[in-house]
Amino acid sequence: NSVIVASSLFLLSACGTSANSNNQNTPNTPNNSDKIGTLKVDKDILTYEDGSGFFWMGDTAWEIATKFHEMDNKNELIDTYMKKRKEQGFSVIQTSALMHRYFLATGAFMNDRNSTGYLIKDKVDFTKPTLEYWEMIDYIVESAKNNNLYVALLPAWKDVLKKEENARVYGKWIANRYKDKTNIIWVLGGDSNPDTDTNTIIWNAMGKAIDKVVGSKQLITFHPSGEESSTTWFDDASWLDFHMIQTAHCTNDVKKVFYGFKSKTTKLILDAEPAYEDIYKCFDTAKGRITADEVRKTAYTQLFSGAFGHTYGHHSVWQMYATGDKSSTGGDVKDGKIWQDALNDVGATYMTHVAKLMRSRPLVYRISDQTIIEKGNAIAKRGVGYAFIYFLEGGSVTVNLGKISGSNVKAWWYDPRTGDATELDTYANSGTKNFNSGGTEDMVLVLDDVAKGYDAPGQ
Repeated sequence: NSVIVASSLFLLSACGTSANSNNQNTPNTPNNSDKIGTLKVDKDILTYEDGSGFFWMGDTAWEIATKFHEMDNKNELIDTYMKKRKEQGFSVIQTSALMHRYFLATGAFMNDRNSTGYLIKDKVDFTKPTLEYWEMIDYIVESAKNNNLYVALLPAWKDVLKKEENARVYGKWIANRYKDKTNIIWVLGGDSNPDTDTNTIIWNAMGKAIDKVVGSKQLITFHPSGEESSTTWFDDASWLDFHMIQTAHCTNDVKKVFYGFKSKTTKLILDAEPAYEDIYKCFDTAKGRITADEVRKTAYTQLFSGAFGHTYGHHSVWQMYATGDKSSTGGDVKDGKIWQDALNDVGATYMTHVAKLMRSRPLVYRISDQTIIEKGNAIAKRGVGYAFIYFLEGGSVTVNLGKISGSNVKAWWYDPRTGDATELDTYANSGTKNFNSGGTEDMVLVLDDVAKGYDAPGQ
């Protein structure tokens, strides 16, 4: 086994200095630079066409379109949201073009404020869109692009489509409308678990229709419902590029759930809907609300367990809650907090810190590696000349050194609450060493190959 490990480390170091690494091994070279371009699936991460790494830090803003489309200042509101999330380090906005709860049995679109206005003319004829509405969707995509954000766009939420032919016609239409937009990632489903062969046929029809139009220019995935994964129905689907799971809005063992679904597939996977900040746990008012600490710990736990990215959500933001609105699924928003104020809540700040950490070291060739942990409650990842070790409850953890390149390693503590990095010392890169965070709060230990000259974690 020691021969195998040594060989793997040699290959990792060799790959890090190859031409294919696109200089990501060079200190101070940023990942996920401010650019928009075609994304590709490359082993354990998403990359740009030039091979540089892309880190998915997502936010759920499902109802931008349905809540803003009749407002005179909708463009200003859209720009406000996009600019703030970009400043906070987000890279992907998850939103839906058509939300199911606004549709009547006839398939007509209804605005919840005044019960007027049709999105789709002639009831469920998806070939006759209302132009004004789609011009707003166009603006959402363009505003995101102007802020170097990708839009993970759901063509339709959940059970809007009803029929296979609707899915095929509408899929082809919307794909053609946005096929040349380099910041689009297609997301089918929307809280949908295909519980019948008919539903599976509907989503396969849409996936194939979109894939036929966009080819390799845009990625396609599927968003399932609570504590499920797209691996269940579409692992072999030719149109699906990577998987999404939803660990949903309870406080179950997200690590166990994530591991369970990841073990079912060799494709990339991430949690596209963990518990939202400020939502009632399991939609039960008696259980209290999901806290920012829980949001933070879920993100680090999953990212260190093999997720290629992560999505955050806030109960006021996903529904774009405004004063006077009737709150959506999950009960009332906390203290009636409007979405503009909720953008600055603590959980979003924690996502800024995790994104900065993930991007401060090369993304390419980053893998989860639990052999780094000799003893203690921690999970670990390593990449080209560095290792990230997440102490789930602080305390003491014994680490196996020698798992990354270099004769000496520099150690740092990275505080996931503040984003502060504290330099410790330099150690010989061999044997085992005990590290103690000095408290019971979660912390990240960063080990760097001294020769790489990396900046402080998060910089």
